[in-house]
Amino acid sequence: MRFQSIPKIAQFICTLLVVYMAFYGIAQATMAPAGIDINNTATSEYNDGSQNKTSKSNTVTIKVLPVFSATLTPAPDAIGSPSQIIKWLHTLTNTGNIEDTFQFSAINGGGDNGNLENIRLIYNDGVNDIVINPATSIPLKVGESVNFRVEATVPQSVTMGDSFNVDIEAKGALPASAVLKRTDKVLSVGPALTLLKNVDKVEVNLS
Repeated sequence: MRFQSIPKIAQFICTLLVVYMAFYGIAQATMAPAGIDINNTATSEYNDGSQNKTSKSNTVTIKVLPVFSATLTPAPDAIGSPSQIIKWLHTLTNTGNIEDTFQFSAINGGGDNGNLENIRLIYNDGVNDIVINPATSIPLKVGESVNFRVEATVPQSVTMGDSFNVDIEAKGALPASAVLKRTDKVLSVGPALTLLKNVDKVEVNLS
């Protein structure tokens, strides 16, 4: 009787191993596309005291659920002078397992010395630069990326050490989609100094 119970125990253990390996494999390997079924069956060999036997677990089927994920690279802080156009470069990548569509925004941030002017977002479609407006939607398949830049103009009236922030956001289309935020910064070097020399007296010696 003791040996007859071994196959059931082995099957139970195999089933647990299959579930563990299925989830562990999904976590460690490249993320599987959403919606597909992953089937796993484990085989175990054991000895019941008289001979070697093989036992197979029940097949475990796992349906891969959608995972919305993305990354947005930061841009280094910039240094700018009055009326200079500053540019920050970013890359948005869809790291989930399902296609998603993203919208973008860029606004003046707080906690600084004022507002930048003419803030805009621009990306290149492979041919032309395109200004991103609130209605612009950029679809990204799994693993795809889009490079874009933030542009803004430093105010003319600034002093040395003034800092300015731009808050940017990239948001997927669905409620479960990723929402990514970054803050771009620029530090003003102040107005340029122009040295003028006036000659108010001219002496001519004709001797």
